[in-house]
Amino acid sequence: MEEKSLRIGDLQMLFEICKEEYNEWKKYDIEIRSLQSLGKHYKFVSTEEGKIPGILFEEYKQEKKINEAKDRSKKSYTKCIIFLAIYLEAFIYDYGATRLGDTYMKKYLERLDVVSKWKIIPKLATNNEIRYDNHKYGYLKEIISLRNSFVHNKTQDIKVILGKKDEKKKRENELTLSTCFECLEFLISEIFRIDQDFSPLINNLDELREIIETK
Repeated sequence: MEEKSLRIGDLQMLFEICKEEYNEWKKYDIEIRSLQSLGKHYKFVSTEEGKIPGILFEEYKQEKKINEAKDRSKKSYTKCIIFLAIYLEAFIYDYGATRLGDTYMKKYLERLDVVSKWKIIPKLATNNEIRYDNHKYGYLKEIISLRNSFVHNKTQDIKVILGKKDEKKKRENELTLSTCFECLEFLISEIFRIDQDFSPLINNLDELREIIETK
């Protein structure tokens, strides 16, 4: 085992990016819901054939605002998912290097995928396991999978897309950023539960819990 030393890195910066994009996503989500709740409004427009129902210009502007908010929300969602995945990998690597040493991590564990790291490293470090049966743990794989789909984005034939359900869109709708932050809070809490002597330089657990409570 290597001698312990003070570790530094970009964990705090990564967390701050996640938090900023989450707050942006949350703001746009509230804006979208508010605009959608206004409903549709009609008036009668005079024509040569008489009066016919027409959509108010204000409604057109409302739909435009909704679409613009959805675009901004999508950007924040994408950035947050990507940086959450980066943070999750950086955190578990930092924990492993702290407990097992950099040499051991690089030799045996560095090439593992993120989900496997979260399964194996805590067990090697403490001889205890995080609670994999908790539903919040299940979101880890979804976060990494969605992150990969963003980072390794591939175009598709439009006829293929129109001919089937958009599975990626469905996953995005089901995996809200609030759910992702609950997953992150659960995983970090589990590390502290099974390793009560772990005292990292950066600890975002209290801030994570505050974010979840105000979702």
